[in-house]
Amino acid sequence: MVNKILDLHTVIWNNSRYTMAKILIIDDEKDIRAILERKLAAEGHTVLCAASGGEGITVLQQESLDLVITDIVMPEMGGIEIVMNIRKTNPSIKIITITGKVRTDSTAFQTLIEQFNVECLIHKPFSLDQITKAVQDALKG
Repeated sequence: MVNKILDLHTVIWNNSRYTMAKILIIDDEKDIRAILERKLAAEGHTVLCAASGGEGITVLQQESLDLVITDIVMPEMGGIEIVMNIRKTNPSIKIITITGKVRTDSTAFQTLIEQFNVECLIHKPFSLDQITKAVQDALKG
């Protein structure tokens, strides 16, 4: 629960600073985008959505973002390519990856995620509580 408003963008959340953010969700699944957008907007974040990696890159070029939540496996351009692009052009943006199709327990995949400083990887299906906690942790960091 929000205890005290500091300004329009920062609040105290369970006795720790939590910043309201501008978040981009990139996922080819419309239902995933809609659920995440509704949840994060209800928490006070500004939320933008993209249905593909290409759309996501366009938004990244046009907007100043705090956090990107991207699916890993998508047609056209996958999440790893998006992550690599973000790190080249906007290294300060926090990144959360989500996937339901990639085997993520391999050492190579974990090394890649660490190399590109991804905040966390969330497996589908996920709970909205998992997303909320991941966003809070990413924005605190």
